[in-house]
This record gives sequence, C-alpha cells and structure tokens, in this order.
Amino acid sequence: MSKTVIVEWQDSNDRDGKRPANAVVQLYADNAPVQGKFVTLSVANHWSYTWTDLPKYTAGGRLVVYSAYVSSTLIDYTAATTEMTIELTYVPSATTIPAFITWTD
Repeated sequence: MSKTVIVEWQDSNDRDGKRPANAVVQLYADNAPVQGKFVTLSVANHWSYTWTDLPKYTAGGRLVVYSAYVSSTLIDYTAATTEMTIELTYVPSATTIPAFITWTD
C-alpha cells in the first residue's frame, strides 16, 4: 500500500514572503509515529511525498489508518492535518506601533 502526503497553503500565495523553505513531516500509523518514516517537504518535491510498501493491515487483521503531521517548528504558520493532507495557514505575528496624537486648539 502507498500513501501520499500533500501540503496545501493558506497564505495568499506567500504574499508576505514568510513561507518556510521546508517542513519535516512524520508518518503516523493508527496515531503512532512510524519509526524512520519522515520526509522533508519543499518546493523541490512539490510539497508532496509518497511512502510505498506500507502494511495495509495490522498483525491482528485490522486496517491501518495512516496520517502525517509536521514535526518541524513553524514560524508564523499553523498546521492542521486531515489524514494525508496538511494545511499550513499563515498567522502573522502581531506588531505594536506606538502612536501619539497631539491636539492643537
């Protein structure tokens, strides 16, 4: 069995130029990380990767449910996973700019 992870971006086509250069993604089977099954996604691999030769069933005959999660630290982005699709959403840091108003009557 094979499973493909893809990244979808919610950042207005990288409008602010903050998109990370890459993200490390870990494969999970039945909510547990699969040892040695991680990949670095980037523009070079079109933010997608396919794991192959994965077991379809557990030793007990139950269907394995696969998912993938970002394991690297993201700055100004949040990650949400739905099975094998990771949505990375840009959340800009707050900036405080002091302002003063002077009234002249």
